[in-house]
Amino acid sequence: MRGYRTTKEIRGRIINATILREKNGKYYVSVIVEVSIPKKTDNPNFIVGLDIGVKTQVTLSDGILIENNRYLKKYERRIARMQRALSRKNKGSNNYYKSSINWQHSIAN
Repeated sequence: MRGYRTTKEIRGRIINATILREKNGKYYVSVIVEVSIPKKTDNPNFIVGLDIGVKTQVTLSDGILIENNRYLKKYERRIARMQRALSRKNKGSNNYYKSSINWQHSIAN
């Protein structure tokens, strides 16, 4: 059984598996697995504070900055174009239905 991307196998006891078919014809499987995780007993040697912001996504108290990738900015024009095309369709029509599925699928990925 192949797991998420590069996972070769699922370790642990499978509790539940759900098969989902999306409207675009793709199938997905969601698996819930029970895994025993050993408890850590050692205490941390240092503590780091986090500051979550807009310009930099995360700033650590030891000076490390994690930048905000701004994924939405890359797709704003495509989303606007698809929303305009969807707004021109008659609500409830087959073309509206197909266009909305295409729009939802492009945003999800």
